[in-house]
Amino acid sequence: MTIDELKTQVDQRFDGMQSDLKSVQSEITSMQSEITSMQSEIKSMQSQVASMDDRMTRGFEALATLVSQGFARIDERFDRVDARAEAQHSRLDRHAALWQTGRRWSGRMDQWADRVDKLLDNQAKSMTELLVRIQKLESK
Repeated sequence: MTIDELKTQVDQRFDGMQSDLKSVQSEITSMQSEITSMQSEIKSMQSQVASMDDRMTRGFEALATLVSQGFARIDERFDRVDARAEAQHSRLDRHAALWQTGRRWSGRMDQWADRVDKLLDNQAKSMTELLVRIQKLESK
């Protein structure tokens, strides 16, 4: 092989390498444009995620407010029920006191009626005995 042939081969290899380099450079350029496109898509996605995060945060805050208001209404209703129960409890205590007082009074009345009945029985017996004695005395 002569030098000219070697030179031609080297030139061909260099030309091939240059075309390979050009194709690699064009691939790198296309990759760079794809990366730039991807970066813009990523930025778009980031803004969408940030927007969705804001909406979700507002939604959760609104939900928390609604739940808080609901529990406040429930607490208010329980307070009203508790107040009514307290009033009923007071009335029932008064009724129980009156009932117990009436029961005691009724018991005392029963005792008094028993004593009066015994006294009346004794008086009736005494009167009967006196009548019998009077009749005996009159018959003599």
